[in-house]
Amino acid sequence: MKEQIIEIIDTLIGATSNGTILWKERDPNSNSRKYKRVMFANGSDGTKFEMNIEYVLSGDIWNLEENGIWIENSNLPEGRYNIGAYKYKEVLLLRDLIMENFCTDMDPKIKDVEDALSDICKGISISTFRDNKLKDLGI
Repeated sequence: MKEQIIEIIDTLIGATSNGTILWKERDPNSNSRKYKRVMFANGSDGTKFEMNIEYVLSGDIWNLEENGIWIENSNLPEGRYNIGAYKYKEVLLLRDLIMENFCTDMDPKIKDVEDALSDICKGISISTFRDNKLKDLGI
């Protein structure tokens, strides 16, 4: 089974590289598209491929998750099969290729999170927030 899985991933890499298979974004209007996208492609036999490409904030660093790829085909048990990136590093090569070709504008920023946290702080008590800012400025 391992050989077939690697063959599928290698074929997806080749087809993505040469433009035979195009990956599309599941929800291009999502508010989270700076740091998370669900990408999908269809094989000529109707098989569907889906991959989550996602940055996760850990402390103050954005880390790229090592998500697997889902294969949907009615011949598979339950109609779906997940190939984990933890077991098949080729999945990460495919992810990187998809990002390079279809997700070049993914760019999570710490500043966005800082702004959101600042707004949350303001929402707790606007007067306390103002007083703390003035104190920080030495006023």
